[in-house]
Amino acid sequence: LYEPSAMLASAVVVDESAAGAMDGSIDLTVSGGTPCPTLSSGYCTTSVGPTSSYDSELQSVLLLGDAGTSINYANVCVQGGGVIGLNDQTALSASLTEGNSYTIDVDFGTCGGTYSGFGEIWIDYDMDGTFSTSESIGLATANTGVNPFTFTVPLGSASGTTRMRVMQHEGISTTPLSPCASFLWGSVVDFSIVLNGGGVGYTFSWSTGDTTEDISG
Repeated sequence: LYEPSAMLASAVVVDESAAGAMDGSIDLTVSGGTPCPTLSSGYCTTSVGPTSSYDSELQSVLLLGDAGTSINYANVCVQGGGVIGLNDQTALSASLTEGNSYTIDVDFGTCGGTYSGFGEIWIDYDMDGTFSTSESIGLATANTGVNPFTFTVPLGSASGTTRMRVMQHEGISTTPLSPCASFLWGSVVDFSIVLNGGGVGYTFSWSTGDTTEDISG
């Protein structure tokens, strides 16, 4: 359990120029908070990832989110100790806010021999159950140590709980990677991401009866 990120609101208020002029306005900005969980479904979770537990394997992932949330994954493995298929780590989560930038540190390593390949990371920002090319936040050559990737959560991202997928594909020479690929050696690990949209995901109720974020009149 962790404390939800604080909900923040600020407003720019312009008063009427004269009583009854109806030319006043309130420009409201809202951020933070933790939305109700709306877990996406439909992800490719079977027939994905490695069919062998040897060699290339994701070694570590570190992502510091909002309000002290973080994903801190470390895999201490030996030859033959890798995970076959999808490694479901969705119990680990970090909270992110649209418009903010974050850095994720990833080590695409090995549980045995060192071989060529690539690693890639996606976040399902629109929560449609797929990892599209535009949702890739990092791509790197495998076995090059810890790789830092800085990314910005797009404005207008959905609010709720979604998935981040980290893939390492041994032996492949072409990129980008396919997030639903099945292959012999490597790893596929899923984590949870809580997205806190700015004006998206909030509801508004003014004393005037308006339900928009900003009002005038």
